[in-house]
Amino acid sequence: MNGGRHDPKDIRVVNGSDASLNEYPYQVLVTPFLQQTTLATSVEVGVGSVHRDETRLVRVARYIPHPDYATLRVSTKWRMEFKVTYIREQSDVHGNDIGLIELEDDLEWEDDPSVQPICLALEEDIGYGEMAVVTGWGVMKSGTLYQPQTLQEVALEIITMKKCAELSPLPEDPNSVICTLTPYRDACQGDSGGPLVVRLDDGRWALVGIVSYGEGCASPSHPGVYTRVPYFLDWINTITGSATC
Repeated sequence: MNGGRHDPKDIRVVNGSDASLNEYPYQVLVTPFLQQTTLATSVEVGVGSVHRDETRLVRVARYIPHPDYATLRVSTKWRMEFKVTYIREQSDVHGNDIGLIELEDDLEWEDDPSVQPICLALEEDIGYGEMAVVTGWGVMKSGTLYQPQTLQEVALEIITMKKCAELSPLPEDPNSVICTLTPYRDACQGDSGGPLVVRLDDGRWALVGIVSYGEGCASPSHPGVYTRVPYFLDWINTITGSATC
């Protein structure tokens, strides 16, 4: 499974662009019951990505609402009940920004192009200076509340940790994060928990990062900081029984 059909070279990256239908079939949205609205705060708590066939686990990061007060949407057809959450204990304000959610029922995606899993990246899949793709329904400009109805996509450059440390505060263990910096292009409020993916040599796509934090949005001198998925593969494996594709 290739986890989607997108290509960073084909994406109009100036502040992002509309994603095509079924282009990111691993993307999910968890929406709390807040007067039947989807404001920035409600989207922020649950953007994530599907991982693995043959399991009921869906990856969601940053904030995970109680299952009695939220619904999980996978594509436009599936609204799933979820029951058990696994949250990595945080050692500081930014570290360990990752969690797992278990669904009540299995997803059926063998013949459904709108619902597909995403591979989890290995450390060697991280290419500094190369492009990755982030997607989300977050605001399109810092300080605003408007959120698009159509999923947005943007390609961003992965920068070295040395450069990132010069420009942004990092967790106690900086190896737990990965950074991107492309002037005037970025994830923003409401994209938290969303997937940052890279294309592998065999053409498949892999989840390398999870939107975590940053100073403002799209500043030419402030990187976006993401949970580094390869760093947590052992932890993921202890829960799901598998940590890659």
